[in-house]
Amino acid sequence: MEFADERFAPERFVLLVAGASKGLGRAIAESWARPGTRIAIAARGEAALRSTRDRLVQRGAEVVALAGDVGERGFADRLVGAAETALGPVSHLCVCASSLGAVPLRPIVDVEDAQWDEAVRTNILGTVRLLRAVLPGMQGDLGGGRLLVFSSDAAVEAYPRWGPYGATKAAADHVVRVLAEELQERRVPNVYAYAVDPGDMDTDLHRAAVADADPLALARPAAVAPLILSLLLRVPPLPSGRYIASELAVGGGPR
Repeated sequence: MEFADERFAPERFVLLVAGASKGLGRAIAESWARPGTRIAIAARGEAALRSTRDRLVQRGAEVVALAGDVGERGFADRLVGAAETALGPVSHLCVCASSLGAVPLRPIVDVEDAQWDEAVRTNILGTVRLLRAVLPGMQGDLGGGRLLVFSSDAAVEAYPRWGPYGATKAAADHVVRVLAEELQERRVPNVYAYAVDPGDMDTDLHRAAVADADPLALARPAAVAPLILSLLLRVPPLPSGRYIASELAVGGGPR
């Protein structure tokens, strides 16, 4: 992908993608990668993460890869610390890591505590810990940054059997909204917080949730990734808020 304003080309920044081993997270990292770029990636699957790292290196990027669970206490700090040591302060964060909680999907009353815990740890606590870990660098010498957390239509629509995923994604949306208000209240300059609904995509997570979905009716992550990069690198930036990826192509505003 080419950017019209080279002052804001990705070589100037450090991108961190959590959930980068496959799906949209990998597509975003690959779209960002080119000679001179710096990217930190994380995911639970070590082999798939290595594959992503190798692909990014082939494209000329400098890469830090750390396998682990964003829902694990302390992992976000280790990840951001490794990124900052090797690459510099993180300027752009994409939280793509997600958990359905219960697979196959089931009614709320049938979801076990451990499945709720999994969704909460990944979709809420993992998100909060990553945001908390990168913000000091953005508020320091960088003087700005962009925070992007992936949402879902399940966060705003009451779909049967999507309880753990929808509820925790709604909570993550609210975290982003509150953070944006707090940044404004504290007059923190040039840090923008986004929640983005990428739409239904042909990913492992969607297949696990809707096994009989027609893949031809679903968006490809590689087609959605440029829309995400357009938000991350837009000049001037769009205001903090919740966006729908498909509407970014036609100038859609926050929801």
